[in-house]
Amino acid sequence: MGIAGVGKTVSVNKLILDWAEGKENQDIDFILPLPFRELNLITNDCSLMGLLHKYVFNGTEELPSLPQGDGKVLFIFDGLDECRFRLIFKEGDIITDVHKITTVSKIVTSLIKRHLLPSALIWITSRPAAASLIPRDYIDQVTEVRGFNDEQKEQYFNKNSRPFQQLEKGNLIFYKEDIEECGLDVSEVSVFSGLCTQIFQEEKAVSARSVFSFVHLSVQEFLAALYVFLIGKDEKADLFLQSRKEKLKAAVNKALQSENGHLDLFLRFLLGLSLESNQSDLKELLPRLELNTENVKDTVDYIKKTIEEEESVEKTINLFHCLSELKDNFVEEIQKILSSGNLSAHNLSSAQWSGLVFVLLMSEEAQEKFELQKYRRSNEALIRLLPVIKNTRTAL
Repeated sequence: MGIAGVGKTVSVNKLILDWAEGKENQDIDFILPLPFRELNLITNDCSLMGLLHKYVFNGTEELPSLPQGDGKVLFIFDGLDECRFRLIFKEGDIITDVHKITTVSKIVTSLIKRHLLPSALIWITSRPAAASLIPRDYIDQVTEVRGFNDEQKEQYFNKNSRPFQQLEKGNLIFYKEDIEECGLDVSEVSVFSGLCTQIFQEEKAVSARSVFSFVHLSVQEFLAALYVFLIGKDEKADLFLQSRKEKLKAAVNKALQSENGHLDLFLRFLLGLSLESNQSDLKELLPRLELNTENVKDTVDYIKKTIEEEESVEKTINLFHCLSELKDNFVEEIQKILSSGNLSAHNLSSAQWSGLVFVLLMSEEAQEKFELQKYRRSNEALIRLLPVIKNTRTAL
């Protein structure tokens, strides 16, 4: 797992390329990439073999079955956070036959639960918030991609110069009617040779309809944040009719309600845009933009109060990222407590425990050993620190 734009899909493509060129993983007979973005488009029931013949082995000689026993098959489900169908892991129909016709959702969950092709290898990529959609019982190993340094980020954004209500709906792929609903002319999207070709792409879907998408989900998330930031009392935007202060609180609540975290990065972009320093940069592009000097303290206090009440570690971590966007010093205070070397003497609040976990997880230093005795011993401390303990080789 890893944050947006960190290189998860690139890693998938690199593995496939190295395998295809005979460089790595030659013990694997088949690598079968099934991105959630494409699986979302399949509305008809099918069997696993039917799905593979139509969407992976398209145009090739029919494959009667997949290798069993010593034969290795790797399924790659890229972009769990982009999944738009429900993944239900409760006991139900047990699918064991690769030729049985059922829903795409049941095919995916049956593979993950090892009812279907028990010997298959499964690789799933996801943003952190959506990773919890799969119960821990079915996960053997978790790898976190930590991200790029500032220089690498700048190189990426220099090279790759989505708002489209569409993000709130969960739309990642757009048809002609979706674009027209936003007041855009489809022909203009195809004709523009500058910005649109850099952030927007057209391709044929499995149903032969033209579909449109952005080159990366984070582009849609930034444009969505910019749109919400700029709109006034637009009757079409009933979600954010409030004042800017209430608008930010509404965005925090909306993001927390999302099961797969699809509004997390949108929220961080929106909060970042609320700072006057960032608005000054925007004013170069939008000369008529009126700078908002509203104090963000109310929003910071609201986020801290929400951290106290939030039980999800992944959602709490995103809220701390939000505080960082707002240039709050809460994380710095936690770092000072941590560096004091006398944590056991501190009675940390619930939010401070969450902050401590955030600091430890985001630390660039590898956690080879975690000494629990340094911390005040309590059930709350142990529960809050579990994510850190899991990510270390030795816990004392």
